[in-house]
This record gives sequence, C-alpha cells and structure tokens, in this order.
Amino acid sequence: MIVDIHNHILYELDGGPQNQNETILLAKQAVASGISHVIATPHHKHLHNGHVYGIDPSTIIFMVEKVNQY
Repeated sequence: MIVDIHNHILYELDGGPQNQNETILLAKQAVASGISHVIATPHHKHLHNGHVYGIDPSTIIFMVEKVNQY
C-alpha cells in the first residue's frame, strides 16, 4: 500500500484542480503511479494570489464524499 499523505486533489478549494475533470485526472495519475490511497489536505486558511481561503471543514467533507463517488 502506498499512501499520498499530502495532496490538493479537491477541486475549487485552494489553488489545486480547477474542476472535476482535473481531480479525476490527478486520481488516475496517482493510481497509475502505484498510489492506493490519497489523503486530501486542502489548506484551512491559506493566502494564494492575494486571496485568503477559509475552507469550512464541512465543505472539505462534502467534497471528499463527492469525489469518492467518481
């Protein structure tokens, strides 16, 4: 088992993938590289390009559940 313990795989949250298709592509690339599990680690509070992201934990949980359905 290979686990990626720090990945910004959830789209539209903090400067990671811009859409669902990019998230799926990242997941497929992880599998092709032998990664069996990905831990999504968006920044809870993060400054990126002059924008402060403040991501609520319920949003992260929702996005993980949504992405796991693919």
